[in-house]
Amino acid sequence: MRRKPPIAPSSRLPWFTPLGVGVLAFLLYLPTVGYDFTFDDGVIVERNPAVQEWGHWNLIFFSDYWPGAQSALYRPLTILSFALERSIHGSSPAGFHLLNVILHSFVSALVLLIAAELIGSGWAAVLAAALFAVHPIHTEVVSGVAGRAELLSSALALWAFWVYLRRMRGGKAPLPTLAAVLLLFFLALCAKENVIVLPALLLLWELSRRGEQTRMGGLLKFVRNPVFLGSLVAASLFLLLRTVVIGGFRASFYPNPPFVENPLSGEPASLRLLNAIINQAHGLRLHVFPQPLIADYSYQTLQIHSSWLTPGFLLMAVLSVLVLAVWALRGKSAGNLAFASSWYVLAILPASNILFTLGTIFGERLYYFPSVGFCLSAAVLWKMLANRYLQGWKVPQAPSGRIVLGVAPAVLLAFGALTWLRNPAWQNDLALFRDTVAKAPSNAKARLWLGDTLVRSGNIAESVAEYRKALEIYPEYGAATANVVVPLTRLGRLDEAIEAGEKARKLFPQENAVILYNLALAYLKAGTPIRFLEYIQRVLKIDPQNDSAQFQLGMYYLQHEGNRQEARKHFAEALRLNPNLPQAALIRSWFSDLR
Repeated sequence: MRRKPPIAPSSRLPWFTPLGVGVLAFLLYLPTVGYDFTFDDGVIVERNPAVQEWGHWNLIFFSDYWPGAQSALYRPLTILSFALERSIHGSSPAGFHLLNVILHSFVSALVLLIAAELIGSGWAAVLAAALFAVHPIHTEVVSGVAGRAELLSSALALWAFWVYLRRMRGGKAPLPTLAAVLLLFFLALCAKENVIVLPALLLLWELSRRGEQTRMGGLLKFVRNPVFLGSLVAASLFLLLRTVVIGGFRASFYPNPPFVENPLSGEPASLRLLNAIINQAHGLRLHVFPQPLIADYSYQTLQIHSSWLTPGFLLMAVLSVLVLAVWALRGKSAGNLAFASSWYVLAILPASNILFTLGTIFGERLYYFPSVGFCLSAAVLWKMLANRYLQGWKVPQAPSGRIVLGVAPAVLLAFGALTWLRNPAWQNDLALFRDTVAKAPSNAKARLWLGDTLVRSGNIAESVAEYRKALEIYPEYGAATANVVVPLTRLGRLDEAIEAGEKARKLFPQENAVILYNLALAYLKAGTPIRFLEYIQRVLKIDPQNDSAQFQLGMYYLQHEGNRQEARKHFAEALRLNPNLPQAALIRSWFSDLR
């Protein structure tokens, strides 16, 4: 009878240590529960048809992650979590934020459990988890509701990894345990695809546990075991499902993202690769020195380089060589460092623009899963220094020993303070984009979003100034050209509004109902009803369900032509399309028979 392998001493953690790390993460982000929806939350959560009402299974499981778009993203579990939440606690952002905080606490506790398996259950493991819990680079993921994709995928992938470490050493385990690992991995992919590197991480873990002489044999043995093969099957099934839902193999990639979102998309492959690698140097710097943190890195936030001698590229080249060199060293600490640093490098690849073009050039949220490797690496290095300079936990006499002893709490305190100070930037769109513009004044997209937010808050004149600045940065920016029409119309600057609207029409490859609608209102206010009628009818041809266009047509016939019969017809259609139309009470006061 085969005996069960003993539980490794490294896993003997007091029950309260994972709880303590989770509580630390929870308290640090608890104020975010009172925040509003921000940035991408509006499209993905607040106004997403798949989330509005429970039971839209087709939209949840068989449509793009971005509603009505073709972003080559498929994340049904994330959308399902939003829909389930809304059905439980309603549309208030507080519940969504609270679950994000809870998930981050859970992930932080899992980092502790994995660190304990890697480097032992001492203070170094606690350091790794606490560093992950408080690191400021995670504020975008936790404080923004749309960060749920990173939180959910990382939680499930790390859970699968921990189950493997505890129950499946060498791939030998009961079938239910194997099924649990593979199911968790598949669900993690359905939350966000970047954790697809998990099979490679399992492979690296096995290699790091073996001596240099036995690594090749261990590699050949591991690639034949059920865990590795099963994880490859799970990944393949997800990719197949994703390809079918997105619309084919070509559509499952994003070869031509908007230039503003990813300026690298139009560059030659060599230049894209160079700058993608250089950008990873910026990501590494933010892990070491997390300032400044910026919500958006689109056009002109990061410089485009053309020289392979750029310091950022040289830094990443040296780092890659060092990571490979560590694998040649002997000893448990070297193996731990090799695995942890490789985690960071490997986990970056799917979200780096190195292997293929993404819909964004760079984002702090993309480092949530790779950051586990960074925090593990930092803890391993700290333990190596502690073993050399510290004797037990007595206060050392040598200055070097005191530095080693004091650096961990100092870093945790500093990073925790930076996170606490960073979080309020995510309390609403106005705070977020004022912060982004202040830190990245040449970011055209941030100027656009700030302009949009100012329009919603009633700061019309200031919004025009932000749109104009966005267009100074990128004159062919279609969204900024189109959106400036509304505030210009409200300010009575009708010639400018019409000029901007007509230019915006030409900047988009297809007729856009929103642009035509806003342009129609500008023409009507400018006293050109013929153009108003032409454009509002084109709006309804593109979007027959547009209740606002029907209402405006009714207003035109009522106020400009005195044709009550024609006005009544369009008002009735507007109410049919949207019984809760803001102007419903006004319409019914004019036409009492409309219900």
